[in-house]
Amino acid sequence: LDLVSQGTLLDGYERLKRSLPMVQAALSVARGLDRFLPLHQPEDEAHRLVERFLFLLTEENAVRMRIALTLKLLSLLGHQPHFSTCLRCGRRTGPFRFLPARGGILCSNCAGEEGIPLSAGLSRSLAWLLSHPLERSGVIHLSEEEWRRADELLGAYIEALFRA
Repeated sequence: LDLVSQGTLLDGYERLKRSLPMVQAALSVARGLDRFLPLHQPEDEAHRLVERFLFLLTEENAVRMRIALTLKLLSLLGHQPHFSTCLRCGRRTGPFRFLPARGGILCSNCAGEEGIPLSAGLSRSLAWLLSHPLERSGVIHLSEEEWRRADELLGAYIEALFRA
């Protein structure tokens, strides 16, 4: 059993507590960390990423930042999804379908009806978010529907990881 006898609050993130979307984004990230990080094993880089996320989080960017951070954490922990080319034929033009069990995309020719459909633009945007710092995520502009689709496919991917 671990015993904590003393603690000090470094930052209470008061600005986050005034916005429901920001609280929801932070809680979603916390739940993900709880599922992904092994117990009793320090993961300093993951915690630094979350600290940057909390610092950068605003009500307007809550969904985008949560998705960008989730992608980065998946990559950091060895589960980086593949969004740049078809896993089977290497095609770079969409439309694509994301296959959670395979952790990547297939073009419409290779996938048939299998997987979650996504546009080439969403695929490129998610690949960009994976390869650039959180601070730069603001350059990605997607519709609400595309952010929902990104959220859906990441959720399906995470569930597939836990089933494996």
